[in-house]
This record gives sequence, C-alpha cells and structure tokens, in this order.
Amino acid sequence: TSPPRRRRRRRGTSASRRRVPKVPRRSDDRRVAFLVELSDYAEERPEADQLRAALDKGGGEVLGARGWRDALEPAFLRHVEARRTYDGASVRALLRLLRNQQSHRHDLPAELEVDRTRAGLLAHVSAKFPLLLLRCVEAARAALPADAPAELAEGLAYFGPRRR
Repeated sequence: TSPPRRRRRRRGTSASRRRVPKVPRRSDDRRVAFLVELSDYAEERPEADQLRAALDKGGGEVLGARGWRDALEPAFLRHVEARRTYDGASVRALLRLLRNQQSHRHDLPAELEVDRTRAGLLAHVSAKFPLLLLRCVEAARAALPADAPAELAEGLAYFGPRRR
C-alpha cells in the first residue's frame, strides 16, 4: 500500500477522530478528576441508573472481548484486589478501580513501572484502554441528568460541546 493509506490507518477514520474530545495536552489531572467524579456519581447516586447502563453499554469496544483483567499486569491485579474484587467485564468496575487506586497509588508494588502520580496512574490505564475516556464522556453526555452536581457538569463541559 502507498504511504498515505498507511498513515490514514494509523490515525483512525475521520469518524473516529471526530468522536474524540479535543483536550488540551496538560489536562491529566482534570481527566482523572472527571473520571473519579463520574465514578462516584454512578456508584453513589440511586438516580444514576441511566448513567450506569450507558457506561457499561458496549463495554467490549472499550475493554476488549475478554475484559480488562487480561490487559493489566498480574502484580497490579494482586495489589488492587487485596482490598476488593472487581468485575473485569465492566467499564464501571474499571472506573472504580481507577478511583480507588488514585487514593492508594503510593502503595503500588515497586516492581510495577507506574508513575505514582494521579496522571501516571491515568496514563497507565489509558495506555491499556485508550477508548475509556471517550466512552465515559459519551455516556455522561447521553445519560447525565440536568441536575447533576456542578463539578461533574463542569468536568464534562471541559471536553467541549457535544459533536454530531
């Protein structure tokens, strides 16, 4: 194949590029804050049923056919599951893992090559699941009620207006 086609394949289709929110480069803390707020809201609010369903709908696209457990290192899984177990087929469970581990990131085993900052933990998870943030933004746009907490609505607004 010719070089332009190869480049086009690596970049993804124009439709997939339109779906990805435009985010400033130095925004990892805001990305983590949004994901943590979204996870908190989905898990703690009884009125978040639609959001919970939207997060897990089509999870195979984000997590892969076998779920997220196979993509993470065994030492990382042992560490995170020392406190609780997680459903490897659920986007919500992956968000919960990210939320819980951002509080315990300094306790990660030394053999893991993970930057122990919030941004480092996000980068570690995002490298394994590049569509996670996109799935969360799309689910929040589709199912977040109008009376959602201000910090969650502001976090969603950070990713720009909804694209059609």
